[in-house]
Amino acid sequence: MANDKRQFPRVNESARLKWRVADPSDLLESPPIDDGLQINISGGGIAFFADVAPKMGATLAIKLDLPGYPSSIIALARAVWIEPSSRDGAAGFDVGAEFHWIGWDSNFAQQQIASYVKERLSR
Repeated sequence: MANDKRQFPRVNESARLKWRVADPSDLLESPPIDDGLQINISGGGIAFFADVAPKMGATLAIKLDLPGYPSSIIALARAVWIEPSSRDGAAGFDVGAEFHWIGWDSNFAQQQIASYVKERLSR
């Protein structure tokens, strides 16, 4: 979604991720784990393509592997927009999620994302 008033700059690049719905009330109705393809990322959120869509507003647990970084980033995010889409002929959904928590009780993972975005934008 284009927005000139974004607080965080975004980078478009492909990276694999895994996600699942983290809301206890939705666990039985939503897919337990799904692979996604990152569309873009910033320090404040992520957009990714998924075969199945979470419910709007659902809390998502996300594991993201960024190219060139030694460890996975774990995040909790809230689904803030969902749009039907397709990638390589496969139907699915673009999902926009706002980060609420990143990393393990430190700012390291968020710093990794910020460094990744800054490095990619300086190319």
